[in-house]
Amino acid sequence: MPSPIELSRWTFDCIQLRLPECTNDPDWVTKLATTFYNFVGDSGKEDTGWYSDQAYRDRVYDKLKPTQDHWLSPRMVFRAAYQCNRDVLTNYYLFKQVFLTCRQVVNVTDEENGAVKYLNDGSTVKVKQLTIEKYHNLSSRWHKLNGKNLVDTSSTFPLTDVLWDWFTEYEKSVLIK
Repeated sequence: MPSPIELSRWTFDCIQLRLPECTNDPDWVTKLATTFYNFVGDSGKEDTGWYSDQAYRDRVYDKLKPTQDHWLSPRMVFRAAYQCNRDVLTNYYLFKQVFLTCRQVVNVTDEENGAVKYLNDGSTVKVKQLTIEKYHNLSSRWHKLNGKNLVDTSSTFPLTDVLWDWFTEYEKSVLIK
């Protein structure tokens, strides 16, 4: 199996072949977003170790397995880069960083995972809340585990500083008001 870095390069090269098609056919944006999503998925998950309060309690007290949620939707990230920061799609160094960040997962309950999904009716994408807000609103506390050991607790979503301004700008353009 190729490494995540190798897959990021393959994805970048694949997208470069079809990126010009996007200007003439909006369906290509969807196709390339799906390609990006598939390659991110194929590269595996990077568990951040962060758990929502409920997922943490379920794991510790009830021995329930959490749902691993890609807190950054690869399809949304691709769409955001296409609309708000094309440099990400044409500069491999930037692309690789974004690709690898999209592999990150946080641990939540099934119910919480459903609550943070974006809306997609096939032709349009909408969000109910900005990512910088929705994970903070999802859980009042976040717990970081290293194996079975609690190593940190946060009263705010600990990964919001990773978010790019261009991603939030895109989300604002598809936000349901």
